[in-house]
Amino acid sequence: MLYRYLSGDQLISKPRIVIGDGTYPIPKDGATDQPDFETQDYQDHYWEADVKKTGQVTYRFFFQLLDSEQKLVGYFQWDPFITIGKRS
Repeated sequence: MLYRYLSGDQLISKPRIVIGDGTYPIPKDGATDQPDFETQDYQDHYWEADVKKTGQVTYRFFFQLLDSEQKLVGYFQWDPFITIGKRS
């Protein structure tokens, strides 16, 4: 779960969560030579942000990871360097 982010410059909008229903592939047990999948319908989420201007910046995203029973696994950080250029 994303709970905080920092940046040196505001090239993107504040990240926001999007929740939706979908059909997702799940690997079948015992598949060896070639991946074999089945699908499952469930509600999932992702984060999105809008580009505000071009440039380069390093962001720091802070998030917690929960297991399937929603128990805390740990706290983590990710610091991607992002380059946003003009569309061609």
